[in-house]
Amino acid sequence: MKVINSESLVALPREVKALIRNGVYTLYTLGAAGGAAYLLVTNRGEFYLLSSDGRPQDASSIKSVTDVDLDQVVSFSDSGPPSEFQVNWA
Repeated sequence: MKVINSESLVALPREVKALIRNGVYTLYTLGAAGGAAYLLVTNRGEFYLLSSDGRPQDASSIKSVTDVDLDQVVSFSDSGPPSEFQVNWA
């Protein structure tokens, strides 16, 4: 597991960072993927290549998650801002 400060991913929206923190999305470091540093996997099985600052990269040549060299799962060292998700208790 690689632990990073979420602020290093300046181009990644805070909502996406919150989804990663809450385990809804998963972020991986990559071995070699044509310049991409991370792979973001959503809860729907969609995936996105990201640069080292969290900016989306072209993933058109990748047809499956198995086409990339996953290295480590990423966790954030900081807790981030208070959750903006609202729970409906009704």
